[in-house]
Amino acid sequence: MTTDRSIIPAYRGAYALCLVEGGRPSEAHALLDQEVARGFEHPNTLMLGPNLMLWSEVAGQLGHEPAARLLLPTLAPHTARLEHDGVGTRGSYGHSAGILAATIGDLDSAEEYLGSALRLHERLGAPFFTARSMTELSRVLLRRKRPGDTERAEALLAESLDLAERHGCALVAARVRAMQEGRVGSPSAEF
Repeated sequence: MTTDRSIIPAYRGAYALCLVEGGRPSEAHALLDQEVARGFEHPNTLMLGPNLMLWSEVAGQLGHEPAARLLLPTLAPHTARLEHDGVGTRGSYGHSAGILAATIGDLDSAEEYLGSALRLHERLGAPFFTARSMTELSRVLLRRKRPGDTERAEALLAESLDLAERHGCALVAARVRAMQEGRVGSPSAEF
C-alpha cells in the first residue's frame, strides 16, 4: 500500500480538509501551497467539481488568498449550478464561490454568491446545504458590518442552528454555536 496521497488528485483536497477540521492546519496549508503551485491541475472528469470545491473550503478556512484567487474564476461561472459527481453532491458552486470571494475580501460578491447558493439549497429542500450556506452568509455579513448586517446575520445564525440541530448536522451546529458565542473570528480559527 502506498502512502503517497497525491496519486488520486481528488483525494488531496479531501485529505487537506480533514487536516484543517482535525486541528492540523499547518499540514493542510502545506498541501494547499503545493496545489497552488500546480495550478489545481486535475483531469476534466466528474471529480473536477468536487475537487475544486474541497480546495475552496480549505482555502477559506485557512484564509489562503492566492488559492482563492486561482479557484474563484473557475467556479464563478457555475454559481447557479449544483455540483454533482455522479454519486453525490457538495452543493451549489455558489457556496464555494462565496467562500472564495470572502477569502479575498470581496464581501459584496460573497453575499451574492452565498445568497444564490442559499436559494438553490432551499428550493431543493436540502437542510444540510441550506444550513451551511446560512452560516457562511452570516460570517460575511458580520465581517461587512453595514447597517442591518448584524441583525440579518444573527437571524440567519439562529435559523441555521435550528435547521442543523433538527437534521443532525452536528458540525454545522457546532460552528454556529461558536460564532454566536464569539469564539471565532474567521473560519480557520474554528477547529
